[in-house]
Amino acid sequence: MTGPEWFVRSVRQHDTHHGTVQRCGDVVVLRPACGGASFAALNRRPIHECYYDEQRCPGCLAASRKPRLVLVAAP
Repeated sequence: MTGPEWFVRSVRQHDTHHGTVQRCGDVVVLRPACGGASFAALNRRPIHECYYDEQRCPGCLAASRKPRLVLVAAP
């Protein structure tokens, strides 16, 4: 299983995000999972593994760790 695809807004700490991607020609526009404003990413291809822990947005990281499957007891 591959993790989320990360896109860079700037080279500042915690400014690499993942979310909903829209491609407009050569430009990648991302609506971050953390709820921040959409932006044109600096990278065209997604980063699958960030090099530094402080590179990722904490809000987007938390959103990527939410459970996707909920188990319930059978009646």
